[in-house]
Amino acid sequence: MRTIWKFPIPISDRFELVVPDGYSVVHVGPDPQGHLSFWADVDTDATRSPYVFSVVGTGNPAPKNGFHAGSFVDWPFVWHLFEIETEPF
Repeated sequence: MRTIWKFPIPISDRFELVVPDGYSVVHVGPDPQGHLSFWADVDTDATRSPYVFSVVGTGNPAPKNGFHAGSFVDWPFVWHLFEIETEPF
């Protein structure tokens, strides 16, 4: 079944979350309680795998091995969420 899930964004330059494979980020920003999160369109039947993410501020180096998943404004800053491609085991 497809649905939208919310995932917390820890205050960390690099973090890992277990997410259903094939997810698609639909929004990045604070939740109603003010906690930074991202929401993703997921298939609840998909295999869940660990993914590595990074949050960087505008003007800071973007991860060379990552792709942009979304951005959010936390005035006066703009932050950017990247999924980091990791080497297979």
